[in-house]
Amino acid sequence: MKKRLLGILLALCCCILFFGCSRKKENMLEAGEVKVNTLLINSNGTVQSSLVEEFNKSYYVKSELEDYIRKEIEKYNRRAGTEAVSMHSLEVMDGLAGVVFNYADLSHYADFNHVEALLTTVSELSDILPGTLLSADKNAETDKDIILEKNGKMKAVVVEEELDVIVSGKVKYFSNGALLNKNTVQTPGDGTSIIIFK
Repeated sequence: MKKRLLGILLALCCCILFFGCSRKKENMLEAGEVKVNTLLINSNGTVQSSLVEEFNKSYYVKSELEDYIRKEIEKYNRRAGTEAVSMHSLEVMDGLAGVVFNYADLSHYADFNHVEALLTTVSELSDILPGTLLSADKNAETDKDIILEKNGKMKAVVVEEELDVIVSGKVKYFSNGALLNKNTVQTPGDGTSIIIFK
């Protein structure tokens, strides 16, 4: 009886270890760690954004900022009819305020911040893709027709802001931006930036 119980417990522990370790861990932004405005797109479609601003006047009060943000979130969520936006973290240090927001998806990010942003597939962007995009692997221009033909089902994010955009995969192609690493593109905010990722 003890051996059987021990065997069941051992099998259960192995399952927990196997499934717990095999799940892909999503990236997470924290207000105290982010130094620039950032947009993070997770594989499940949820989004985080960080907003970093100067907060160095003697009359600035962290609690008042936090109250203001919470009221704006509540107002938006009431209007949206769902809990689409929340504040993940808020930090004030060294004359800067950093706030990280959670969003149900990119459309709520765009609505809440009054900006243009879209998450879709490459094939859905055929009308707005520029003639060429930079290949992240080869750092060379690639014709849009080749990208559409071979990568139509890949995800694409479109933004028009100055941000570090982090995707939950590997950047394959991008336009109007600078590749910082395999999953991050810095966008300049002047014009439309497109990031295609897998």
